[in-house]
Amino acid sequence: MYAIRLTHGASTVEIKISPCDSYVTNLCTILQTLALKEPSDSEQQQQQLAFKYSLQHVEKNSQKFYLEASMFGENTNNMFWIDTAKEGDEFVLRNEYERVEAKLKLLREALSEATDGTMSPSTDPEEVETKIAATTPTTTKRGSVLLLNTTLGVGKIIKKSVFELRACLPCFQFAEEFICEGGIKTLLSITRQTTGNTQAYALRALSLALGMYTICCRWMVLDGVGWCWMVLDGVVLC
Repeated sequence: MYAIRLTHGASTVEIKISPCDSYVTNLCTILQTLALKEPSDSEQQQQQLAFKYSLQHVEKNSQKFYLEASMFGENTNNMFWIDTAKEGDEFVLRNEYERVEAKLKLLREALSEATDGTMSPSTDPEEVETKIAATTPTTTKRGSVLLLNTTLGVGKIIKKSVFELRACLPCFQFAEEFICEGGIKTLLSITRQTTGNTQAYALRALSLALGMYTICCRWMVLDGVGWCWMVLDGVVLC
């Protein structure tokens, strides 16, 4: 056993993990310590938690921050905690279901506001402030396509949010939930209705999401999960 430093939300705690245990086992130990799961969770529920939560290994000069749930399951040789992580290392725990829900809600409400002014009331201060500041037209037309003005107002929110997806989609858990919740369709709408940098950010995010989908399918086949398809915005890809 050795201790790691774990940040969740605004708090940082020290938690002991076992280098001989699997990714799922250590993750459940962490969640139970933080009172984020019940001890009586079934094995299937525990496995599902590995898709809900991500652990980010904070290292300098490293882009491989996320521990992939499919690569550290019960039936694989788990060497991460022994060969890579060490006592005192820092990790960030995130609920990726909540992150995806928040990102897609923000993008879809901003798209709705930009196109027809029906954005629902939001409690997010940045959204409210930006909305109030938007005093000039937010769209123009190119043929039958309504183009968004992404330099102000809700258009600026879309630009910033799509840019931030570049850092989120390399996380397996985020990407898997993003795809399942219709994120591809939302990105396609943004790509169609934007130009310049915003469109480039959306295309990059789209590329990352589709790339992660391909990896997901490969893992499903190699790991013998029992199914190798996913419903992608209403289309079954095999």
